[in-house]
This record gives sequence, structure tokens and C-alpha cells, in this order.
Amino acid sequence: MKFITFEIPTPAGTVRRLGALFGSAGEERAADLAPAFAARLQAGGEEPRYREYADFRIPQDICEFAAGGEPSLDAAREALAYVEAEGLDAQGPGGERLSHPLSGIRLLAPVPRPVGFRDCLTFEGHKQAGARRRNTTVDPLWYEMPTAYKGNRLTIIGPGDLAWPRYTEKLDYELEIAILIGKRGKDIPEAEGLGHIFGFTV
Repeated sequence: MKFITFEIPTPAGTVRRLGALFGSAGEERAADLAPAFAARLQAGGEEPRYREYADFRIPQDICEFAAGGEPSLDAAREALAYVEAEGLDAQGPGGERLSHPLSGIRLLAPVPRPVGFRDCLTFEGHKQAGARRRNTTVDPLWYEMPTAYKGNRLTIIGPGDLAWPRYTEKLDYELEIAILIGKRGKDIPEAEGLGHIFGFTV
């Protein structure tokens, strides 16, 4: 499932939502997960407080959502399946749209405000090239414990939000793979590492 964070305009102002992409390439849409899950619960009749339960299982902050573990993921899967089954005109319990064309929303960074983030130097080729420029070699310890530094979690931006400094003539860029940790742990054995990962983004 491809999770997204997006904003939609409403009569009360812009609202941030947690969603998922669906549809074929070039025709993708954003499913609004919490109201979709509420609509699914209302239709099933098994949860009288469907809206509150949906907001609990699918909070709008992706870090809170990831902390919900499998129950939250199951709720999101049910919500997305409901939207896909009900069609493009599906509405939530309050008449809200359950899916939006991408042209009608503003995509944000998938994780707009992470709890924290670390930038790791894990690409061996870069490490070796840097060592060569300094006429040295890669420290053997790096292979056992790659280096990382704390990044500023408030500097995350989404598509189209690039702030180009006025004094800059050329702007360099790099693609990075980000890993969102969704489960607490300490001194995690390598074999159990994937179980603590919620997802990946670029």
C-alpha cells in the first residue's frame, strides 16, 4: 500500500489527511482512509461509534498511524478496499468524498514531521570515493557500524516545496531512501530488523 499525506480544501480551511494511492498509472487517486473506514464500519453495522473508532485506528499523522501496528494497517486495508469497491463517487458518513483526483489535492511529504531522523552513510562506493580524495582508506569499523548523524526533523518538505536560495545559481540534489520505523525496539537482532520497519520512501 502506498501511503500519502495530503491536504484538501474545505469550507473550514485546508485540512491535512492520511491517504493511500490507488488506481492505474496516470489515473491514480487518493483514498481518504479514516472517513472511508468509518463508512465501511457504518455500512457493516458492527460499530456504533464508527467515526470515533475510525479516527482512533487511522489517525491523520502517519507516525501515530504506524505506531498502531497491524490493527491500524488492517483498518487501512479495509478502508481502501471499501473505496475501490464503492467507486469514485463514494461518500463518507458525513457526505465527504472518499477519493480525490491527484489534481484536486496538495501532496505533502509522506512523513511531514517525523519524531526524529538520522542520515546514514551506507553506500560503500561514496565512502570509498571520499576516502580516496583524502588519500586514505575506509575504516574497517565502518563495515561493522555505519555512521549516522541527527537531521533536523523540521526541514522535511514535500513535492513542489523546494526553497531555492536567492544566492544559488546551481542546486545539487541526491535521492535518498528513507526507512520509517513503526515499532519500538532496542538492541534488535539483525534477523528481527524488518519486523520493526513500517515502510520506505524516497
